Amino acid sequence: MIRSLLLATAAAVMLATGASAAAPIIPAPVSNTPREGAFQLDARTVISPPANDAQALASARYLADLLERSRGLKLAIRAPRPGERAIVLSRQGPAGEAYKLDVEGQRISIASAGDAGMFYGVVTAWQLATAEPGKGPALLPARRIEDAPRFGWRGVMLDSARHFQSVDYVKGLIDRMAQSKLNTLHWHLTDDQGWRLELKKYHKLTEVGAWRVPAGPAA
Repeated sequence: MIRSLLLATAAAVMLATGASAAAPIIPAPVSNTPREGAFQLDARTVISPPANDAQALASARYLADLLERSRGLKLAIRAPRPGERAIVLSRQGPAGEAYKLDVEGQRISIASAGDAGMFYGVVTAWQLATAEPGKGPALLPARRIEDAPRFGWRGVMLDSARHFQSVDYVKGLIDRMAQSKLNTLHWHLTDDQGWRLELKKYHKLTEVGAWRVPAGPAA
């Protein structure tokens, strides 16, 4: 009873201050409708993908990993038991990169018939869960989100021909792209400045072509 009153009070404060309408979702979704109530995310919350759905399971694992790294919450991935709060993934939604997301008192529902849409719905759920910084449980104001990308090509260009980036940096960039719902990496690997992709069979590409000798008389 006390817990219910606390949740209701916190949700009312968020609604009154406009926090519910200003959810930090990147990019801003097509439709974002605040509702009454809130979802309490904590270590007892479970993530439930459809059975025998490898791509949905991969998205569920990605969400679990993000929440563990960002909020320190280790969520189980399984079907919810009666009365358990759950993040439920389903295929009863739009196709392609579109998705629907509902935040209610006992459920966060993410629905998309497309693998990309399921993934982007999961990313949005994570963005909502990290709206407030810090570790531990989070209170997500209730809302309904319907979203689909405005542009099919949403990319970043990485210039490795002229600038050095470590493997960890490139991996991190791809992660940050995914978390911003960008879908195309234009990787500029070669130019007259150098050849940056090592191929064992064609070793001279890097032995000779990995740098450019300044113009001028030969030594």
